[in-house]
Amino acid sequence: MADEAPRDAVQLAEQVAEGFAALSGEYQILFDQQKQLESKLSWAKQQVSDSPSSSLPFVMNNFSSRPAAASRL
Repeated sequence: MADEAPRDAVQLAEQVAEGFAALSGEYQILFDQQKQLESKLSWAKQQVSDSPSSSLPFVMNNFSSRPAAASRL
């Protein structure tokens, strides 16, 4: 019985460490995706501000269909 308590504590600590590592990995993926989206948004805003209003549909259509952007997500 006394042997079980330290073993349970070690197992629990290992589970917590594994869970933290998994959460950390997921957080990094989400953080990277956020940075990519912020970059795309910044690019789109720049395109809109640099373009006359008549070419706005062209800019937005090209932005949404960029193959490089789709492959990164």
